[in-house]
Amino acid sequence: MFTKSVIKLTSLGLLLLIVIISGSRFSTGPLQASEQSNHRAPRVNVPYMPPGGPYPSHSIFWYGAVGPSSNYSDIRMLLHDDSLMITAHIVDRKLFHGPAESGVDLTQWDALSIFINLDGNVGNALSANSYRFDVQLGFSGDPEYNQRTFKGGPGGWVETDIAFSSTATYRGINGPNSGGDSKGWQADLTIPFESFGLSGRPTDGTRWGLAVATHDRDGFAGVPVTTKWSSSMDLTDPSTWGELSFGALVQEKPLIAGSNETIVRQGLNGAVVPDAHVGGHATCGDGVDHWSEWGEANYAGYSQINIQNQWDISDYPCFSKYYITFPLDAIPAGQEIVDASVTLYLFGNAGYEPGQAPDSAIQALRVSEGWNEQTITWNNAPLALENLDTVWVKPVDFFDPGVPYTWDVTQAVAESLSDGEPLRLAFYSADGDYHSGKYFWSSNSAEEVYPTLEVRWGDQPLNERLYLSLILGDN
Repeated sequence: MFTKSVIKLTSLGLLLLIVIISGSRFSTGPLQASEQSNHRAPRVNVPYMPPGGPYPSHSIFWYGAVGPSSNYSDIRMLLHDDSLMITAHIVDRKLFHGPAESGVDLTQWDALSIFINLDGNVGNALSANSYRFDVQLGFSGDPEYNQRTFKGGPGGWVETDIAFSSTATYRGINGPNSGGDSKGWQADLTIPFESFGLSGRPTDGTRWGLAVATHDRDGFAGVPVTTKWSSSMDLTDPSTWGELSFGALVQEKPLIAGSNETIVRQGLNGAVVPDAHVGGHATCGDGVDHWSEWGEANYAGYSQINIQNQWDISDYPCFSKYYITFPLDAIPAGQEIVDASVTLYLFGNAGYEPGQAPDSAIQALRVSEGWNEQTITWNNAPLALENLDTVWVKPVDFFDPGVPYTWDVTQAVAESLSDGEPLRLAFYSADGDYHSGKYFWSSNSAEEVYPTLEVRWGDQPLNERLYLSLILGDN
């Protein structure tokens, strides 16, 4: 029950406060996860690079598996004023492309398909606002044989001439169509906004429907296999796709007159905070076969974890992601989440000599599926639901007991609470440099450097308090 407010304001002060609150981005709306709790389509928030920089980190998401006959893909995205930039790094053991002939179906060979719907991930049929871009690992510099473009129509995809540019390169000792083992390949696409009938970059917050698929063929007589960003995506039904959101995520926060704080970390008040990393650990997969064993490796119980990525796909055995789950049962139901952050403690990094390691842009991403620390691997780990926050982590050239770095996870905590779920996160990067690995302490280390979640919450937004004070008076 609320008592009368004792806030006293002059007429001008009251007017200014009402204007500030009513016009502020700090409202309860975006954090009311009940409005979004049924949203399970994955979303990628794509950052903008202004002319001349500074250069932001690409957004990144992933899908697939590393294996003798399976493909894994990292998809990076970045916005410019005039175009959308997309880069796919694809782990693929056998590389094959089609013949240099017009009209070849590129999806029958090693290729990438990008699907965009300007209306969003809505509608169960393709329309004139649906676009498809195919790029194969083929003949360098010859778009006639390497790329195809399509628009949606009543009968499905119709090949149409749409301007965009692409390149595709491979990494490994053995080249395409040789039959020998390689490491993988990379596709780069630049799609001008003019090709969508637009005069420039859409405003931040605009959302398009997005789907991505990787096509793989492991021999001239092989059967092509398609792996999608999400297995539930129907590539002719935009309502099953994910979302491309323009601009980095803005985690809007409510104004609360007073708030409480809850801290969650391993062992505190009985909390169990499982975590694990997957991929190459800090040894680049030393001691395991990179095709049959690397993707299935488990590192349960490790006190030290690695987060690493880079541009050179041939070094994929060094890649490493980190997963952690925080229980939220200590936060009372129905509370407004004012602010939430996760702190990890850095103690080291990759690099043979001081100065070799670059800064890393490490991203916190929400995942919606549960996992088991004893069985999680690169190949079965959950996919990202949405990228939340990016923090630049600087290397240390000496052993340090723990340098804290903090990521904003306010929106993910609010939505997880509304969904009745724990907070599940992944940490990964879209780094390009060698020696980009950053080493952090896990929940299996020591209490003073445990990963920590801090949540501030309150039961009454400030604008509601102000409203009550005006109704009840200011006696």
